[in-house]
Amino acid sequence: MPSPAPNRRAFLTGVAARDAAVDALADAVAGDEDAAPPPPAAGDSVRVAQRSMACEFACALNPGDRSAVMHAGDALAIVHELEGQLSIYRPDSEVSRLNDAGAANDVEPGLFGLLTRAKELAERTDGAFTPLAGSLVAAWRAARAENRILDEAEAAREAEHCGAENLTLDSETRSVRIGEGARIDLGGIGKGYALDRAAAHLIEQEIPAFLLHGGRSSVLAWGPHHGSEGWPVGLGDPHRTTRRLGTVVLQDRAMATSGSNVQFYRHRGRRLGHLLDPRTGWPADPDRPGGLLSVVAFAESAEAADALATALFVLGLPAATAFLDANPAFGGILVAPPKGGQLPVTIRNVDPGSLFLDPAAVLRVD
Repeated sequence: MPSPAPNRRAFLTGVAARDAAVDALADAVAGDEDAAPPPPAAGDSVRVAQRSMACEFACALNPGDRSAVMHAGDALAIVHELEGQLSIYRPDSEVSRLNDAGAANDVEPGLFGLLTRAKELAERTDGAFTPLAGSLVAAWRAARAENRILDEAEAAREAEHCGAENLTLDSETRSVRIGEGARIDLGGIGKGYALDRAAAHLIEQEIPAFLLHGGRSSVLAWGPHHGSEGWPVGLGDPHRTTRRLGTVVLQDRAMATSGSNVQFYRHRGRRLGHLLDPRTGWPADPDRPGGLLSVVAFAESAEAADALATALFVLGLPAATAFLDANPAFGGILVAPPKGGQLPVTIRNVDPGSLFLDPAAVLRVD
């Protein structure tokens, strides 16, 4: 059974920390001009946190409104409740029951809407993102436990289960049908969806400004902070993880990062990342032609940014750039493997006034 939602006072950590909004969130990348002004500084904030979905979710608030702290606790409790619905690691979650049955009618409206949007994103990205990677992820997990990798036939078979055509949705009855062998896994979009739901609660309570993050890789910011129109978020270096490449000021928008620089494993000297290409069944390799080291994606919703970060990484530089050029509502910072001590960075649909980049570390190629 899922554990009960934690008492909100148990995880209130009302700490005023000047760097809380930035230091907890260093996780992406970028670059800028030599004469660029310094980025806005993070100010005092009150931070509320809890652990859900196998990572820390946190909310940073401008100080001064005690009631906002309690509303932040309620917002994070919503995240905890959603974990009980979406997790494939809980046998009694709604998604697990749907996977076991292969079909369901009258699916909860929020989940049905999430599946609908996830399928649309899968189709728009030509399958580089999918909500149906469950069997593929399980196959690689099992192979890793056996100290082996999938052979070509296994990978191809699992890739067939990932296509969006394996998910049938009927909006009139809110029914869901899953193709044989396919399994839903919302790990690539669920954290973003949870952040959107938490943010909706805070906006409904008329909280004027906040920053939410899930696992440091998914971020949603609303309103002003410390004299700036938005919240400064540190952009980490995916090649040299102890340093930063810059800062982005995020306002009324979400961002998410994906990359293989942290989560990977080695098999017989071969480095394999954790991000899988659902079209081939194999890990997306940064060293392939056009391969990427890291991606930062921007969107109006955190769920879209979450899914898009994965999709852009899987697509690789040429296709990811083409996608962003064709879809200006989305933004991206695309980081290729290093050249001459710098990281080649391509930027699309990101307000240049919101980026403060380190020209010594970044080689801009756009």
